Amino acid sequence: MNKLFRLMILTALTISTAFAGNLDLEKSVLKWKASKGAAGFKLGSHNGKIKLLDGDVQSKNDKLIGGNFTVDMTNFTVDDLSGEWADKFISHVKSADFFDVKNHPKSKLLIKSSKGNTVIADLTINGITNPVKFDYKKVGEAFEGKFTFDRTKFNILYGKDSSLGDKFIHHEVELEFKIQSK
Repeated sequence: MNKLFRLMILTALTISTAFAGNLDLEKSVLKWKASKGAAGFKLGSHNGKIKLLDGDVQSKNDKLIGGNFTVDMTNFTVDDLSGEWADKFISHVKSADFFDVKNHPKSKLLIKSSKGNTVIADLTINGITNPVKFDYKKVGEAFEGKFTFDRTKFNILYGKDSSLGDKFIHHEVELEFKIQSK
């Protein structure tokens, strides 16, 4: 009975540690950038940050070998606007036109495999999962990199028609990351 009790405690601790994650939220950063303008031309862009909610970084010999990250879509910022314009922008980005934060408050990235400094992962936004591939580098204690995803593959269709001229929003969204474990 004593062994059974110890096994149950050990199992509970293992499970809680596995789900707690080892991501250092203070030192990890996720930045976004999106551009607008006529098809083939970038007439402007917006950029900001999205807060990482939790995550687990798995590495060996300074190489990423796995990981999963949860992004808090309710904590979306825009850095190049202020005041009323920033408030309007954030409100629109959180709406069903874009990230539908009311119904999908979290997005996720799950690293499926890696080879060298290239990662293949599953990105989930708006409840839709698609594969992404990106390169990274080790900088000090952190892993840094960037990748681009096509927002239309995640049912983010607002402003996708190139006939809208300067109201056209490019399909590509760039994410730049710096992740570090505790």
